[in-house]
Amino acid sequence: MRKEVKELREENQCLREASVLLLKENEELRRRLNQRSHNSSKPPSSDPIWERAQRPVKSKSKNRKRGGQLGHKGSNLKKFTQIDFLKEHSYDTCPYCQSNKLLLKDVKTRQVLDIPNPKIDVTEHRFYEYQCLSCCATILNDKIQDYKQSVQYGPNIKSFVNYLSVYQLLPYKRLVEMIKDLFGHKISQGSISNFNSELSIKLEGFIVELKNYFIQPDK
Repeated sequence: MRKEVKELREENQCLREASVLLLKENEELRRRLNQRSHNSSKPPSSDPIWERAQRPVKSKSKNRKRGGQLGHKGSNLKKFTQIDFLKEHSYDTCPYCQSNKLLLKDVKTRQVLDIPNPKIDVTEHRFYEYQCLSCCATILNDKIQDYKQSVQYGPNIKSFVNYLSVYQLLPYKRLVEMIKDLFGHKISQGSISNFNSELSIKLEGFIVELKNYFIQPDK
């Protein structure tokens, strides 16, 4: 009986300790559950949707103007010293009285920044084949560049596709649609895969050197 009573007391003590831990854990969970944006560092977007719907809407001042307010330091585009195109807007005659007696007083400039219309440029390389009349050798200067196919893609479009595919993580299907929409040319998903494989091969040496640089003991 004494042994059984001792075991029951020890078991009771363990249950009390476990109960205390559960109460503390329950209190901590309730505290976290009751956290809102107004009583913690949580953002307002983490509040329950039913509480967000009941928030009072702050009315904007009717006297407040749109745009930058008084005292706000704005930033404007700076004019470029080098321009690509020039369009002149002048008058030969007065638009009001049709007189041609006009005196130029000033020239005001407005610069418009824009991107050119995307299009694919096709460059044809012609390699002339000769035959030497002295030694009868055939001369064809077609090895100075990596032009093996009758029609192939150039380095610019390959780099553009690599950037969108590898860095921007654009899926192949959407990348095909993008090239078609922008340039009016349908590129195959197989070509995109080949471009990425070519890039991977070209970067093998660089990746090896980069790994060796970081594993050196003095780095």
